[in-house]
Parts: sequence; structure tokens; C-alpha cells
Amino acid sequence: MLVDSGASVSILRKDFFDSLVLENRPQVMPVRMNLLTATGEASEFIGKVNLEIKLGTHVFKHEFLLAEIKDMAILGMDFLMTNSIDVLFSKGCLRIKDEFITCFTNKGDSSCCRISIAETVDIPPDSEMLIKGMPCGPVIFNEVGLVETNKSFIEKTGLLLARVVVQPNSNIIPLRVANFSTEPVKVYKNTIVGTFEPVDIETFEVSTVSRVNCAEIKTEVGIPDHLKCVFEKSSKDLDNIEVKKLKEFLCSYQDVFSKSPSDIGHTEIVNHKINTGNAKPIKLKPYRLPLAKREVAEKEIQDMASRGIIEPSSSAWCSPVVMVPKKKTKIFDSVLILEKLMI
Repeated sequence: MLVDSGASVSILRKDFFDSLVLENRPQVMPVRMNLLTATGEASEFIGKVNLEIKLGTHVFKHEFLLAEIKDMAILGMDFLMTNSIDVLFSKGCLRIKDEFITCFTNKGDSSCCRISIAETVDIPPDSEMLIKGMPCGPVIFNEVGLVETNKSFIEKTGLLLARVVVQPNSNIIPLRVANFSTEPVKVYKNTIVGTFEPVDIETFEVSTVSRVNCAEIKTEVGIPDHLKCVFEKSSKDLDNIEVKKLKEFLCSYQDVFSKSPSDIGHTEIVNHKINTGNAKPIKLKPYRLPLAKREVAEKEIQDMASRGIIEPSSSAWCSPVVMVPKKKTKIFDSVLILEKLMI
């Protein structure tokens, strides 16, 4: 049984009520009330019953609401005030007239409390800001805890509350709130935004290490793949020191060497021109290419055009492309017939 000074009514768990002897079980009466949990969620009460409860030597008759809860029963403020029962937190007991009843606290369970806004604040559109929150229940300050939002706050305001681990200080809990809408949102003081629950923090032993000068650390530099052939051919007649210098040189200037035909550059400082004088332009018709060579030629033309090597021309001079196969390969080179174009 839980004594909760933050509960306004007394509640009995439904399955515990069903376990009572049928002859001693009172009639369940309907009730139009909702249960508001610590996380801000609401659920309907099943009903209400009048029961007798014994605390110490005293017997009380009180009205309990039935609901699906974790504890067997909750004694709220209505029960404590109606029967003039004092909760002595300093002594951890209940005082009923001249009788003291010891209460026990479950140290293994973390006490969860709701968080409310400490002061009214306007959240600008498309922004995120830190605001002050305050616990709605007893919290062990300087204890690390987890802040979580509830659905009702998101649905009502459209704001998002960051799920973070914080350490309350001076009755203040820092909250990170984001407004992703196009309109400012005002959050009023005492608005319930989420919950705070203490968490256990794991500690780790840290070893001290000595400082190391990174400049003194030398790592083995590997030759890039596109320079391995150059390195092997150039290092045949070199000694170990010269080989090391060659390797460092190639690695330092590896971006100067071409990795493939696609990254070969060209200069645009001067434009190459051929002075044809008064010669009559020569225009040769293109040759018919086999299907296999036609696909290769089309691919090669598109590739050279994409690299800026060639471009569309409306010149009167024209020469066909001839595909010449390389030795021992199936790759063709595109060669222009320049015999008749030479002057």
C-alpha cells in the first residue's frame, strides 16, 4: 500500500478488489472521473467502492476508486485529511492521534515526478531554446535523472522536448524545447511538459597516459596503386636510402600523376590554329563501321566529349574516324585519317 501526498483521491487496484471474498465484496458504483498519471496520460476509472481499512489499531471506512495501477492501493490526500492523519517525513511514519505507524521506503525504486514550466515563455518559430523547469514532487537534488516528454504536451503545443540526462540544481531542471512550426508558441507557467526519473550512472576508472609528440611519430607510407608501376621501374638501381626518398617523393606529389585517361588535363592558355591559307576545304564521308566497332566508337566519342577533348563543330573540314585494334587486345583506338588533310 502506498501513501501518496501528491494524489488527490484514494485508489484500489482492480484485480486486488476482485480477489476479495465475494460475501465481503461491496457493490461497485459507476463514476465519471478520469485518472491522470504522472506522465500526463489519462484513463477512465472502473468504478468506486466503500471499504473498511485498518491502520494500526484504527479502522476507517472510506471511498476508493477502482483502476489498473501498479500498487495494491494508494492512500491519497482525501483519506489523510478526512481522518486527520499526519505524514511525518522526518520520522518516516504516519501519526493517527497518539499512535505512530512506521512507513517503509523502497530504496530500489526510483521516485519519478512530473516537470512543469517555471515561468511563461514564448518559443520563436524554427528555433530551439533552453527554458527553466521545476519538479512537481520531491526530488533528491544534485542527483542525475532522465527527462522525458509526454504525449499530451506534444499534442497540445506541437513542441518537442529533448530526452536528456540532467542534474537538478536549486529546484531548477533545464529543459531543451524545439519549435519547428512557422508560428511562435507560448508555454504558460505550471504547464506539465514531462517527467523526471533518477537514473544510475556507471563510473569508469581512467588511466593517465603520457603526452606524445605527434611530429615524432612516423608511419609507413604506402605507394598508391597508380604509382606502383612507376616506383618499381624507377627503384631498380637505387639503394635503400634512395628508394625511401623516391617513395616519399611519389607520395607527396601523387596528385600530379594521372590515375586514368579520364583525369588527364589540358591547357587553355593558348588556342591551337592551323593556317590553311586559300586551300579548298576537304570533306570526306564517314566510313561504314561494323556493329561492334560502331558501339565502341559511339562510347569513345561520348567519353571524349564529356572530358572536353572534343566538341561539336560546323567546320567545312571533315575526316572520318577509323577504329584500329590494339595488339593482343579487343580495344580499338580511334584514329583520324590525316593524309588528305595535310598541306
